Amino acid sequence: MNKFRTLAAGLVEEAEIERFLAAAERLPELGPGELDQLNITAAPGVIDLAAAPKGLF
Repeated sequence: MNKFRTLAAGLVEEAEIERFLAAAERLPELGPGELDQLNITAAPGVIDLAAAPKGLF
């Protein structure tokens, strides 16, 4: 958990970190419709979509 917190610091909001870690702790109990809880959302302004590549190549 501490490693995730260290890696996510400044990139993911604290509430999102807590939500993700709570879901990860419940992993054995998550049903198929709940696996999306293991996705994280970057903090606003972290990802610049304009700078993203237009395709794979």
